[in-house]
Amino acid sequence: MLPKGANLQKIRDGKRTYAITPHLPGGFIKPEMMEKYAQVARKYGGILKLTSAQRIMITGLKAEDIENIWQDLDMQAALGYANCVRSVKICPGVTFCKRGKQDSVKLGLELDRRYIKKEMPSRMKMGVSGCANSCSEAIIKDIGVIGSDVGWTVYVGGSAGSHRKLSGRIVPGCRNPIGNERVWIVE
Repeated sequence: MLPKGANLQKIRDGKRTYAITPHLPGGFIKPEMMEKYAQVARKYGGILKLTSAQRIMITGLKAEDIENIWQDLDMQAALGYANCVRSVKICPGVTFCKRGKQDSVKLGLELDRRYIKKEMPSRMKMGVSGCANSCSEAIIKDIGVIGSDVGWTVYVGGSAGSHRKLSGRIVPGCRNPIGNERVWIVE
């Protein structure tokens, strides 16, 4: 059985190593927390890995250390359902990028707040991009939102896995996906 809040990473010479991936909405982390990650990784012989979902994984851990690691980080173990919203990847948008057309950080953090780890029919990933450059890879996510001069375009059904495909556009030029009744956001 897996330690609570951990993923099995490797089995080498009969030894198992695990990883934990604490939730970091939008990949934003304060310096003090980044220092805490480094201290914990150092203490337990782990390695920090930046993930493609804008999180920081601590890998190379022993099962018996996992509970103490979560305590040292002063966090609840990252739990969810096997089939849930796994990540909301967010580009810099107008907050940090000269190319941004819409506030992807604000929308992405709101989607994260509402949906992260919520049970779904299957695993789900979301992406929010502030412009057509799609730095959050919104076009290959299960649900993607891409900003333009006139609003947001909503896409669904993308995949970057072994059966990769681009998502399909369902709502073009939406002004406010969070408050627009025509869009897929439901409490």
